[in-house]
Amino acid sequence: MHPAGREGRNYVWRKEVLNAEPRSEITISSEEIARVEAILDQYVPPEPGRAPLVSILEPADFPAVSDQVSQVASVENASIDMDDGQVIRFAELKRYGLHRFTLRVADSRPKETAHWSVKVKADGCTRVKFELHDDGARKYGMCIIDLETGGKIDQGGALARADVAPLADGYLAIDLALSWTAESQSHFSITLLDKANSLVHPGDSKRAITIAEIAFR
Repeated sequence: MHPAGREGRNYVWRKEVLNAEPRSEITISSEEIARVEAILDQYVPPEPGRAPLVSILEPADFPAVSDQVSQVASVENASIDMDDGQVIRFAELKRYGLHRFTLRVADSRPKETAHWSVKVKADGCTRVKFELHDDGARKYGMCIIDLETGGKIDQGGALARADVAPLADGYLAIDLALSWTAESQSHFSITLLDKANSLVHPGDSKRAITIAEIAFR
């Protein structure tokens, strides 16, 4: 049983599937398991009486966060536009659901923590949820930050670090870290919240954030 990235959900993998024969032809790697679970994490059944949620994931052409790791980026119900200086505007699309940007990196170098840093400011959206986890979300941490004040609205999980510092150019420098899991990918996500701090809401293209930098080490 694997705890999911979404709270209150677990995934059970049958031994008959994982140990299918012949082993020389049928193997399911930990990366493949993580990929399937990450996709399943995106599904949220609609509440009674509510409009059905929309979850459209699209690959994102995103600058490499490090020249020593492989990465996969995607957006859910959102768009990414980059200017000539590689400053990114991450904006909601008009869909009811989550509005999220995710990055997943694979790094074989030994380390104590997966350390992510981001330089970000509000552009119509002032409250953002940052999440870190490993494959299967065995280790997980999150932080909700008010981009106008730089204050932490909420923090949970097992983050080893969650620092926020205002910069002279109006951006916030946010440093997050989670203890490293060997032979696992590191997952990082940014989810835009509405004024009521709801993760799930109708999208508005005027609600966005500006990202000047994301780094992994």
